[in-house]
Amino acid sequence: MRALFAAGILALSAALVAPDASAWCRTSTVRPAPGECSDMGTPLMWCSACVGLSVNVEGSLDIPLETVRTEAAAAAARWRDAPCPGELMDPPMFELRVIDDTRVFSGINHGGTNANAVWFNSLWRADALHRPGTIAITIVSFDRRTGEILDADVELNQNTDQNPNGFVFSTGMPAPDTADLPTILTHEFGHALGLGHSDQDRAVMWPTAGMGEQRITLNTDDAEGVCDIYALDRRPSAQCDPPGTTQRPELTCNDTPYGGFAPSADGGRAIGGCSVLPGSTGRSRPWMTALLAAGAIVASRRRWRLR
Repeated sequence: MRALFAAGILALSAALVAPDASAWCRTSTVRPAPGECSDMGTPLMWCSACVGLSVNVEGSLDIPLETVRTEAAAAAARWRDAPCPGELMDPPMFELRVIDDTRVFSGINHGGTNANAVWFNSLWRADALHRPGTIAITIVSFDRRTGEILDADVELNQNTDQNPNGFVFSTGMPAPDTADLPTILTHEFGHALGLGHSDQDRAVMWPTAGMGEQRITLNTDDAEGVCDIYALDRRPSAQCDPPGTTQRPELTCNDTPYGGFAPSADGGRAIGGCSVLPGSTGRSRPWMTALLAAGAIVASRRRWRLR
């Protein structure tokens, strides 16, 4: 049986799995009350040492495709290189990697190949996922029993003639009235890793920002969050162990997406999750479910909710 989550305005589908002194949240298999983090459910995580991300070949109207690839790789590297707490400040035991381009949009195909896509959606249809005023969403598909993440897709709300309420994206020096692509990708990749929102206003995972604002440097809260999920002693977490395991296996790095890599658009469309509107300031199982963590930045001078 497949379960679907749908959260309300300003809500976060995340569960807090952190010490009281920490502000970061982890997404989990159970959706908490709107705007809250709870300790219910199983926290989400990838069960390998790396995963591959693919830019959709349609790219962006605003930014060259090669630049999008470069910015995606840079955003992924910020999380890969996060300094974990401790004397050695080692990075987390996980890496997002940008691999070959894809024609897959978003969703998961339980019977075939997939891609963890970064896609500029130029027809943002109003529905439970694609709410007006949302600049980007990350759809995370996972195993409801173990919390293992199987697929993560980032959709960016691209301004086009057919989608006039979408957003213009920019790179380099932040430009007024545009969405800073490095900021948005870094935030959304945090969701793809299993993080929710932080309550520290300088964190990458802080839920609000303004148009033209750049916030790409992980602060201590961001680093502690990703390092908690992918700790050095995980190798991997017990929740990732195969049934009947008596000796925990070593982590391996295989950046091929769940079910194999899909260069063509044959992934199934995911339905369900949470969405956000502006605010004031390899194994297909019947218990599979989908969670959406979303990010939005709108307006140039006011602050809005980022999901």
